[in-house]
Amino acid sequence: MQKLLVFDLDGTLIDSSDDLAHSVNLIRHQLGLPTFKKEKIRSFIGNGMTKLVERSFADAKVDLSHILDRYREVYYQNAVNKTCLYPDVFEGLKQLTKSGFINAVLTNKPGDVSRKILDKLSIIPFFHSVIGAEDGYKLKPDTEGLRYLINRFKIDNQSCWMIGDHHTDLIAGNDANVKTGFVTYGFGNINHTKPTEQFASFSDLVEYFLHT
Repeated sequence: MQKLLVFDLDGTLIDSSDDLAHSVNLIRHQLGLPTFKKEKIRSFIGNGMTKLVERSFADAKVDLSHILDRYREVYYQNAVNKTCLYPDVFEGLKQLTKSGFINAVLTNKPGDVSRKILDKLSIIPFFHSVIGAEDGYKLKPDTEGLRYLINRFKIDNQSCWMIGDHHTDLIAGNDANVKTGFVTYGFGNINHTKPTEQFASFSDLVEYFLHT
């Protein structure tokens, strides 16, 4: 039976924190607001672009719909300036693909910019499907996107893994009755959610799947 590995994007496959923080701080600077340290903005990541903007401008009296539109414009222009793959992601995905795994991405980042980033970083050929916000599915922790992938590839639930760096990934996986993997090197936190396995690096993750 083939395995379906569904990966989160930010904090799991890519370190996008510099570009996300730059976009937030550029707008804050333009509005005359103090900028934030990257670590603070990292803590706002995980529930989609709207939540990131809400959290990043919670201290200011601004029109959030206008800021969201502006953020989308700024971020899309700067999405792959400093964003990079985590160590061993390229080679690891290559190995998983060669070994017959079905790889997919399920992210709360908008799908169009997600695919742009994956293409720019040369890893989009390793994925059978890339689903993001605004692609017609509810955001994680809702299971809608995950269930679609399970059905599309006709995979038994116990042959599917939801892998990410945030408790929203784990909740989605648990609610869809699939196995879950938590990467400890990312942006998010486990928040009392129990994963099936934890991985300290992407190479550890690849070794686990190639030998189980």
